[in-house]
Amino acid sequence: VVLSQIGCLLNDSTSCDAALRVSRAVLERRPAIPMAQAAARVSRALVAIYGSKHDECEEELEFLEQFKRINMMPFLLTDRLLGSLAHCAGQTRRALVHFENAVALCRKNGFRPELAWTLYDYAKALLDTGSRHDREKAATLLHEGHDLSSQLGMRALVAAIAAFRQRYGLRLARKPVGLTNRELEILGLLSLGRTNKEIADALCISSNTVAVHVARVLSKTGSSNRTEAASYAGRHHMTGETRESRRPPPATKCRFWGQR
Repeated sequence: VVLSQIGCLLNDSTSCDAALRVSRAVLERRPAIPMAQAAARVSRALVAIYGSKHDECEEELEFLEQFKRINMMPFLLTDRLLGSLAHCAGQTRRALVHFENAVALCRKNGFRPELAWTLYDYAKALLDTGSRHDREKAATLLHEGHDLSSQLGMRALVAAIAAFRQRYGLRLARKPVGLTNRELEILGLLSLGRTNKEIADALCISSNTVAVHVARVLSKTGSSNRTEAASYAGRHHMTGETRESRRPPPATKCRFWGQR
């Protein structure tokens, strides 16, 4: 289990492979030792999540379901593991139930490091539901998880949450001060230091249209210039790459209606 945890945390495939070899040996041992076999299945489950192996996650989920609400391993609640397995297997609603149970157990027993990890994993699952309410809850959980992991000196988790916020900032945004989806995209690109022309090329709109959107963004965020708007984006975790900003430059110039 420790090998698989190290492998997943450090993105180390060598440790994950070693964990699988040990797990296989334990499972093949006769006579079987029940708790050792359960630990081996936990190890396999962690590696399956790391490799996004949906079928294996579903298999381990069904086996480990019998241990829900039981803390079989130090620093790893079974319900958090079940939530991650269900999420990887595409069973999002089932995952949310397990994560909610894990959060409740952590809060009740004061498992603060495990709570921080659970909040992060829970938020990732919530973001996949497509629900506005769930997106807002995910943002709240990430905020709590970031503060808690910072207090506890959990640098790996702090970095993971920061990277997740950067990647999914627009989906996590609560659309403060009435920003539209397009204005959120403009704000995200402003935070990257893009010029109006660069924004126009990225979104395939005219520079004049960009200028109108920028003016609205500045007005709604109470910013007097682009630098202040970028600072606003940073405070609301709306910085970083957007889907549009990651697009490669178009092979041909964007053509607007009426142009030849």
